Amino acid sequence: MKFHEQLNAYIEQIDCMAKEVSEQSGVSAATLSRYRTGSRLPDTESDAFENLCSAIAELARQKQLGDITAESVREQFMQSSDLRPRDADRLLENFDLLLATLDVGISKLCRHINYDASTAVHRIPKSSHRRWRSTWRENGTLLAIEPCWRIC
Repeated sequence: MKFHEQLNAYIEQIDCMAKEVSEQSGVSAATLSRYRTGSRLPDTESDAFENLCSAIAELARQKQLGDITAESVREQFMQSSDLRPRDADRLLENFDLLLATLDVGISKLCRHINYDASTAVHRIPKSSHRRWRSTWRENGTLLAIEPCWRIC
């Protein structure tokens, strides 16, 4: 079952409106609507995802459906065929290793995958150098990749 199907099943099982889920979880109505149609997936490591699981459990508790807990909701969601946890640090490390091994600069990579390099690469202020793992020197300027999953 896909994430949006599971989410819709919970909303139907609890017999509540999406507005209630949105208000209880703090997830905007527009984002929840995208989740429900399958056009967007939550980041499994985000507060929004945890809040969504907790909100479904709380609404179930209010309707006296005691077998639905935040943990059981999370487990069900994680079994969705289209929802996978994202390990961003590992992705960046692997991406760095790949680029270093292939000796490919970000500009060349973007050119080959027909991606606008100006949207993939941006300058980093010196004050935030430590926060970025994926950095390259091109023409003496420190550059970093925006989230690599947008490029790959």
